[in-house]
Amino acid sequence: MTFGSLLTRNVTKFGTKTIVPFTESDFDTYFSAIFAMDFMKTFQQIDIEKLKTLKFAESPELEVVKPAKSKMEAKYLEATNTVTLTLITKSPDFGKFTIDYHFRILASGNIKFSHVKFDL
Repeated sequence: MTFGSLLTRNVTKFGTKTIVPFTESDFDTYFSAIFAMDFMKTFQQIDIEKLKTLKFAESPELEVVKPAKSKMEAKYLEATNTVTLTLITKSPDFGKFTIDYHFRILASGNIKFSHVKFDL
């Protein structure tokens, strides 16, 4: 399934007057469409201890899907108790684009996916 087909299929769920919330079940179903392979590979390179200490960490630039190169920047905002993971991709075909993944840190210490933002 491509991202485009995911968007097209879900358009039918939305009307001009109602918005269908994205549920936890939807998250489980569309996990790999939301978190692409380059997200997972660059996330594995984030130094979590550095993120906790310095409130910022980044991965090296990786070539996960040729010929594009991706890296991740992770930021922790103590004031809002949130983590933003920014996937930065440079492609000779599409130029540079970023995807921001936002998470809230719960009182239990677990994280909860909040939303995603694309910047083309």
